[in-house]
Amino acid sequence: MKAAAILALALLLCACGVSPQPIKVGDICETCKKQITDVKFAGEAITKGGAVLKFRTPECLAAYTRTNSDFQAKFVTDYNTNRMIRPESATYVRTVLDQNTREVTYAAFSQVGEAVKFAKDKMSSPVDWLAIQRMAAEKVKKTN
Repeated sequence: MKAAAILALALLLCACGVSPQPIKVGDICETCKKQITDVKFAGEAITKGGAVLKFRTPECLAAYTRTNSDFQAKFVTDYNTNRMIRPESATYVRTVLDQNTREVTYAAFSQVGEAVKFAKDKMSSPVDWLAIQRMAAEKVKKTN
């Protein structure tokens, strides 16, 4: 009985201990296969097998996780702190990813107030993870 309790505690600690790995400029996105050029917009998923998958944008993460469900954890980068946060708890604001190409994406914020302020500066509106997932699904439909 004591051994079973210790084993259960060890498994619980392992499950809670999933932490994101550093994302670097130049890492390749699992969805779009492009290089990550700005880690402020990057995301990551860790599979149940422990593999770490990198994503260029929250939309790439959402598109990939839409058709794959084998994850222990998912993360996006908080735009202000560069810390990894859970995508479900973030608030997102549309902004420019690349000034040269004018490519747009969504910046993730852990604090709603920061997202609202950023959105006001960008003349945009904050959205949640569900909206990001819906946009990724629509984008996939248009390309198929």
